[in-house]
Amino acid sequence: MHDVEFAFGTTEEAVDEERLRRFRARLDLTWSESLAANTEQRSAFRDRLGERYQPGLDAMVMLHVCAFEAAEWAHGAIESASKDDPDRLEFANYYEVVRGLFARTMLAFDEVTWLLRGGYPSGALTRVRTMQELVIIASVLAEHASPGADHPELVEMYVRHHEVFIRSVADELTATGALDPEKYFDADTLAALDAKRDELIGRYGKRFKSMFGWAGPLFPDDKPISMARLSGLVTTKLNYFYGLSSSHIHGGSQGWHENFVTRGDEVALACGPTNLGLVVPAQLATTFLLGMLEVAIPAAIRRDGHTDDTGAMFLSGIRRVAERAIKALSAAEERVAEEERACQAQRRNSADT
Repeated sequence: MHDVEFAFGTTEEAVDEERLRRFRARLDLTWSESLAANTEQRSAFRDRLGERYQPGLDAMVMLHVCAFEAAEWAHGAIESASKDDPDRLEFANYYEVVRGLFARTMLAFDEVTWLLRGGYPSGALTRVRTMQELVIIASVLAEHASPGADHPELVEMYVRHHEVFIRSVADELTATGALDPEKYFDADTLAALDAKRDELIGRYGKRFKSMFGWAGPLFPDDKPISMARLSGLVTTKLNYFYGLSSSHIHGGSQGWHENFVTRGDEVALACGPTNLGLVVPAQLATTFLLGMLEVAIPAAIRRDGHTDDTGAMFLSGIRRVAERAIKALSAAEERVAEEERACQAQRRNSADT
């Protein structure tokens, strides 16, 4: 048997200095040519992707535009309808949080569209995961913390929840050595952060310092609060989709093999753009955007015997745009999948002959 040893890591010290110099010189000479060739190749791929998926991706852009217009209308309409309401402040505080969650959802949706346009469905799924969390939180607040609901105090608890972690963040930053603790975190600063954390825990309870601790009043069993438990308060159907994106976010064993692609007898690394798998993240993103819109856009505003149903019209039109987007993307992906099947069959036939 032969003894084999593989050395990984930085090994420049073990390489002949003259060989290394010549290698770097050749790299510098071919840099521009190689960059131009690879850039052209990627541009050509995205041109082909655009030819197939453009109608669906354009519809997703319009979905974003329509959702923004609906949100702007809702904000103005709510302010106008509430201007003489003596209790308007409570609703204004609640709705401002909803608007913030909606804005983050809209940004994530736009990022999904951009990633799909580039051919990165796995990256799109990570932003879908963010959209899902935002929709779940907004839905929980809408059901349990809006004015007249059972726990209106959750609005303040949610808004202030991040404050309870500032002290631990200071410790983590200090541990990195990136900041001078004497300059940024002197004794008085740390004491103030300790006092703020203790105040919050004293006001809201020990669970407030845990993940999703702001939702503690909704779970009297005192068990840890997870996103799955929060989701269960509004719908159990979302739990599966939350796990669907885990392998694209975390380093667990579920996804270690997902970036191998087999073509004939060859197994290669799939670590660039693709023209397949775009429909699922698009469909989830549109679903979650619609879910957020149902929280952020009033379908009807009733005041003094008059009903304004402009919101219902907005929501109906937006759902129509969403359906158009998914229909176009699905048709494009089926066409691409059929072309891929034909290509694979041709490869097999060539190999057999």
